[in-house]
Amino acid sequence: MAQTTASVFGAAITFALQRETLKNLRAALVFGDKSVADQGTFDSGTDTITFLNVPDLPINVTVLTEGTAPAKRALSITTVSISSAQYGDLLSITDLAKVKAPIEVVRIGAERLARQAQESLDQVSRDVIALGGTVAYHTGAAAGTRVDIAAGDLMTASELRRLNTKMKKSKIPQFGDGYYRAWVHPNVAYDLKNDTTTGGFIDVTSWRRNFENSVDALAA
Repeated sequence: MAQTTASVFGAAITFALQRETLKNLRAALVFGDKSVADQGTFDSGTDTITFLNVPDLPINVTVLTEGTAPAKRALSITTVSISSAQYGDLLSITDLAKVKAPIEVVRIGAERLARQAQESLDQVSRDVIALGGTVAYHTGAAAGTRVDIAAGDLMTASELRRLNTKMKKSKIPQFGDGYYRAWVHPNVAYDLKNDTTTGGFIDVTSWRRNFENSVDALAA
């Protein structure tokens, strides 16, 4: 007697493809944060943004002579111009693929392009900051350059305090909460948390929790 085998259904068997795509592991966007950048608009008819810089007047402690006006002084005005550059990519999806795709390929493609743009701008901003910023090197760096930083020149609480003092002396303003902020690589954060020297790393969250527990114990 003839038997109906599974091979007969080969052409009709399909896989049940999940309509939700798996989530990707994504890095945090750090340098492209608009909240820590000066916002501007392009000059009319150009691809340039221009900012004005008017430095403060130098300190003047000269005693005035009665009846004599002080010497005339001019404001110092400089400009900072930023030119634009274009970045972009292109996804190609056929009309038939749009119809037959088991997932929302157009929506997903648009989201992937938007994410790519965010990460690309974040990296461009990082490279510009690295090239144009004022660098502070570890005290162990012999000549004060990146190539002089040795494997043992780790970030410590002492180094951060030194940098904090230097920034205050340079009149660099703090954020609204009265503190400076630092973006660090996870490896640097690891080194900081392992700084067990006197006055080293302090877990502020843990310290506050312990302090509150002590206050509660005293109140009891």
